[in-house]
Amino acid sequence: MKFFKLLLLVSFLALYLPGHSQYQSGKASYYADKFEGRKTASGEIYRGDSYTAAHPSLPFGTRLKVTNLHNHKVINVRVNDRGPFVSTRIIDLSRAAAEALDFINLGIVDVSIDIVTDSAIAAQTSQFYTFSIHKTRPKGFGVQVMSLTKMDALLEVGELLAQKYKDIKVTLQPKVVNSKQVYALILGVYDSREEALVLKNKLSNDYSDSYIVEFSKFQ
Repeated sequence: MKFFKLLLLVSFLALYLPGHSQYQSGKASYYADKFEGRKTASGEIYRGDSYTAAHPSLPFGTRLKVTNLHNHKVINVRVNDRGPFVSTRIIDLSRAAAEALDFINLGIVDVSIDIVTDSAIAAQTSQFYTFSIHKTRPKGFGVQVMSLTKMDALLEVGELLAQKYKDIKVTLQPKVVNSKQVYALILGVYDSREEALVLKNKLSNDYSDSYIVEFSKFQ
């Protein structure tokens, strides 16, 4: 039985409230379509229809309010990647974010960035997840795709994998690594290491850091 059968329903309300401080201003660009489905620096898969962004240094999961300084349109995004790797730009936005700010045809636009505080996030956003959780003791072997400290980020990836690999079990393992709580995402439950290796090789293009897990070592 799956540890969870994940159906992700997200309701994101990006309304600006007080409780933020301006961080920087400069040029923004957006991802080319060729990056759709590729892995970001955080381990998530880039999706052009999500409000995400690449930033050179801010921690993954940081929420940002981005303002188009030409038309004053505003959106909130979440940092899940590194970049842009061009010194004249300060942020790279998903295609959906660029469309919301209305600069698709321009390609590059002047923006201001504000870091949204945790208290403001709690007031601004509502994210709802519906899923069925079953505690289990899997036997055999699986393939760990990634481990993240942010549960919401892992759920997004888990939802994508559950849709893409409908016949493969998806397992979530909470654990502590270097005194930090992390959540591992594991695909498959196989009797042999060889069977797990077949899946690992299939995942290698998107998840080059994946590795085989022997479940019995955790029991």
